[in-house]
Amino acid sequence: MATQEYAARTQGGGASTFYETGDGPLRMANYVLRCVALVTAFVASIVMGVAKESKAILTTSNTGVYYEFKATGFSQFDYFIAVNAIACFYSAASLAMHIVTRGGSKNLGFALTMVDLVMVAFLFSGEGSASAMGVLLRRGSGDIYPRICNVYGKFCGHVSAAIVMSMFTSLSYLVLVVLSYLNLYKSSL
Repeated sequence: MATQEYAARTQGGGASTFYETGDGPLRMANYVLRCVALVTAFVASIVMGVAKESKAILTTSNTGVYYEFKATGFSQFDYFIAVNAIACFYSAASLAMHIVTRGGSKNLGFALTMVDLVMVAFLFSGEGSASAMGVLLRRGSGDIYPRICNVYGKFCGHVSAAIVMSMFTSLSYLVLVVLSYLNLYKSSL
């Protein structure tokens, strides 16, 4: 077996990525991680998109004002929804490509690894913007942003759940990238 690996390396076959390995566990891990990313990105974008809560708030003149708080009104949350929708679409497309090509070639594997890395960056930026707004709504900032989560607890719960689901998506892609680069490193030895 060692001579076959040596022959593959000397003939240019040593630079394999995580996607083109013939190992069953690695290929299965790829499928599972992509499925996890697909489902969690879909759930995160849906939960954030439908996050809204309406309440009547008493004013200083003892009159009630009916106010609806929803995530789609904030640009940070809109960005979060868009990033997770893109990640969901890419997860479905890359999973389909991986299934159709049965692991793919070196070029496809390398391209998927690069786009996976870009997805990690996009997802972390979307989570960062949504988390910053979530902290601002939870803790408040003086008179500009009062503590909204004290009144709209259901809304803040949906926002927190969506952020956690999106973190599972980004962690799935991060593990895919790390496994791909570890396999590339292992094959170059």
